[in-house]
Amino acid sequence: MLRLARLARARIRYRLHLLVFVPTVRATTWMYFAAAGLVGFGALEAWVVLFALSPSAFPLLLLGLALVAVTRDAGRRGIRRARLGIRRWRARTRRRRQPAAGDSIEMSAPQS
Repeated sequence: MLRLARLARARIRYRLHLLVFVPTVRATTWMYFAAAGLVGFGALEAWVVLFALSPSAFPLLLLGLALVAVTRDAGRRGIRRARLGIRRWRARTRRRRQPAAGDSIEMSAPQS
C-alpha cells in the first residue's frame, strides 16, 4: 500500500512539474532569444548608421572583427590546452598511485 502511495505521489509531482515548470522554462528561453535578437539588431543598426555617417570607419570595423575572431580562437585554444594539461597531469598522478602488477602493497623487511 505504501508503495502505491509513493508511486501516486511521484506521478502527481511529475505532472505538476510538466504543467508548471516546463512552460516557464520554455517561456524564458524564448525571452532570451528575443532579447538576443533585439541586442543583435540594435548593434547592426548602430553599425549601419556609423557607415552612413562615416564610411571611413569600415577598415576599423574589419580590424575589430578580425581582432575578435583571433582573440576568441586563441582563447578557445588556450582553454583546450589547459584542459588537456590537467587531464594529462591527473592521468600521471593516477599511474603513480597505482602499484605495478608484480609489486606487493606490503612493505617487506630489508634483506641482509
